[in-house]
Amino acid sequence: MCARWVSGVTRFLAVWLLLPAAAGRANERLFTYAYESPVLPFGAMENELWTTARVMRDHYFLRFDQRVELEWGLGRGVQTAFYVNTRGQAQTSPDGLQKAYEFRGVSSEWKWQMSDPSTNFIGSALYAEVTWMPHEIELEGKVILDRWFGPVLLAYNLVAEAEIEAEQGKGKELEWERVYKIENVLGVTYNAAGRFHVGLEVWNVNVFQEGKLGYSALLLGPCLAVSGERFWAAWTFLAQAPAFQNSKTSPHSSLVLDDLERYQTRLLLGVHW
Repeated sequence: MCARWVSGVTRFLAVWLLLPAAAGRANERLFTYAYESPVLPFGAMENELWTTARVMRDHYFLRFDQRVELEWGLGRGVQTAFYVNTRGQAQTSPDGLQKAYEFRGVSSEWKWQMSDPSTNFIGSALYAEVTWMPHEIELEGKVILDRWFGPVLLAYNLVAEAEIEAEQGKGKELEWERVYKIENVLGVTYNAAGRFHVGLEVWNVNVFQEGKLGYSALLLGPCLAVSGERFWAAWTFLAQAPAFQNSKTSPHSSLVLDDLERYQTRLLLGVHW
């Protein structure tokens, strides 16, 4: 019985290894907020370094979110990744300038490419990510669509996210606060010169608390991407535009500045193995 089981597993692994790798280019990112459908081919690995700077709310506010990622292709259009997350922050308050640095848990990512934009009318993929922290869990799902129009790539992501965080209530009892988000992310980029791309990203975030829409904000700005034989880099700068619906507690008449920043910029660096 044991010999049969071992034989079956061996045959399965042999078939899996002989499957063709996913079509298309390596998983080089051309955007930093919008995701594209391509995945790494079987056995390929990549390291990514993320840095996101968030600048200015209704007071002095500066935060750096950093992620270190290892991702690898599993074949058959499937890719997985593992992240380690940290955050550094400084802001003014009635008590003066407050500084903090914290570990923001680990994340597991899974991505399944269903169609390739280089061989199909449209590229598509499904994405899931879970982040664990000692006091919080974040769940995120994405539907990814993209298509090439000659030298122009158009990408759209529909994102759903749930954040469940432990809070201490007024009676010092443990309570679980839930925040839900629906995001629309759009990216368009033009192949300006070989391995250099220039474009625009648009990010709409809608936050729901207690079943009601808290705010609907819009950020947009330019993006750049460049790649080499074994590396790539992508950068985006976003500025907040007048909100579709402002937060009730925001001190600004048209911008959401109690929970979001005026500006965000993100830099991604990737190295292929």
